[in-house]
Amino acid sequence: MKVLFFTHWFPTESNPQAGVFILEQAKALKLVGVDVTIVHVQIEGGKGVCQNRVYEEQKDGMQVIRIDLSGSLWKLIYTVYPVQLILIKRALKKNGLDLRSFKLIHSHVVHPAGAIANRLAQENQLPHYISEHWSNLAYYFKKNLFRNWGKRAYADAQKIFVVSQFLKEKTAEFVPDKGKLKVIPNVVSSTEFKFRQSAVGSSYYFVMAAKWNKGKRIVKRPKLLIKALAEASKLLDKPVILGIIGDGDRIPELKKFCAKNDVHAQFHGFLKKEMVAREFQKADLFLHGSEYETFSVVVAEALKCGTPVVASNVAAIPELIDESNGLLVENKIQPWVEGICAAVKTPYDNHAIAESYKNKFGYEEVGQKLLSAYKS
Repeated sequence: MKVLFFTHWFPTESNPQAGVFILEQAKALKLVGVDVTIVHVQIEGGKGVCQNRVYEEQKDGMQVIRIDLSGSLWKLIYTVYPVQLILIKRALKKNGLDLRSFKLIHSHVVHPAGAIANRLAQENQLPHYISEHWSNLAYYFKKNLFRNWGKRAYADAQKIFVVSQFLKEKTAEFVPDKGKLKVIPNVVSSTEFKFRQSAVGSSYYFVMAAKWNKGKRIVKRPKLLIKALAEASKLLDKPVILGIIGDGDRIPELKKFCAKNDVHAQFHGFLKKEMVAREFQKADLFLHGSEYETFSVVVAEALKCGTPVVASNVAAIPELIDESNGLLVENKIQPWVEGICAAVKTPYDNHAIAESYKNKFGYEEVGQKLLSAYKS
């Protein structure tokens, strides 16, 4: 089966973590025998009016066609779907890609990929599937100039995949036929993220992991956790070391904040999967403070390693956490202090935690779910 992935979110050389979960879904399909080609549309600020450049590369054994529409008019191109569609069709023609050679088109995120892909699917008489990873649908369907393109894409889609029950409920408001919605989680590799026994240390080692970037909307809550950890460490029977995984423009301020609050922190920066897994395997707890999560890959990664989790009681996170593997807390300092102290005292069975997630979210499991959905 030949499947065309169509996306505006995808890893690049300059941003290897952008849309990495979409690449992981493609790899999952490849593992179960699907021939996946990926069209990645890049639209951002750049030199000239519009690059309108197309080039090919291989990524994990799959063909990736990059369409670069960057330039000074990037906001107009990104916003005005008809213009974007014309430019994408020109690029595909230049590349020589025959859309009718594919069994189906699978787009990722309704704005703008799903809306554009729906037109391409109609013109080439192909079924269209959408994976929705986005949480800002209410604003989009109320304010976007071309929201009717998005409504039509949802109405025409064969199925709409979402990564959690939480996102399914959020998306259902905008889908006429609720039966189209199907929960298929993000991929979390079982190769790297698995149980490995670690020695008991003379200090507690807790880990946080995210992309630590500034933004208009603050989603991750590292300062809340650092403050709570500073208070909790006064109540614990061993010193605490906090491992902070991930890069981003907030790192300098977080280093200062840890020093100000007397929290001994190790900043690891961006790590590859294997190294992230090792840090999780060494950790006594994984801490995840957030205001919103449609799935939370890092929480699932920690659980697959058998690491107990203390996390914010928000959005999709409660779908992963129960009393056997961690605690959910309110996003205030005192509940976090109490949660950390309670989790440290709880005799979690790390091996059992890992075993309970061993066969969840793997490449083959996710690939088979997608393939079955295509065929049904």
